[in-house]
Amino acid sequence: MLARAAQEWLARGRTQKLSAATETARRQDLMAIASRLADRLDRPASADGAAADRLATELGRLEPGDLAGPELLDAVADYAAGYGPASVRRVLSTWRGFGRHLVATEVLLSNPVDGLAGPKRPEWVPKALEYAELERIAQAAGSTDPRARDLPGGGGEWR
Repeated sequence: MLARAAQEWLARGRTQKLSAATETARRQDLMAIASRLADRLDRPASADGAAADRLATELGRLEPGDLAGPELLDAVADYAAGYGPASVRRVLSTWRGFGRHLVATEVLLSNPVDGLAGPKRPEWVPKALEYAELERIAQAAGSTDPRARDLPGGGGEWR
């Protein structure tokens, strides 16, 4: 049931013109957590190790109700231990989207990932400009040449 729902969700992404790389990343994210969750629940892996669709194999080890337990949080924590904050945020984003699809298609009553908080993004701090860059900006601003901002040296002259 979850494998079919994942295929539907991924197909919907294709109708939204998402890139092939995005679909590949979503598949990997779904597999990463599904395999960890199934392992935690002691669900054996398929004897067919060369399955054409690993995502279907991994999700086939789970039932929708498996997503509601504390093991899902443990599976995400296992993943987070080996990956950087940006990867963890992406995995959670993928699973949130998949969870929304599961709710919309009435597979689940609520999204089990909504309550999971990922690592915070670092606060963005602007990069300071060097004196030469400030000087070039000032020269370009004072120039009457409309191309001044595009010239390598600024100020309206090619260098």
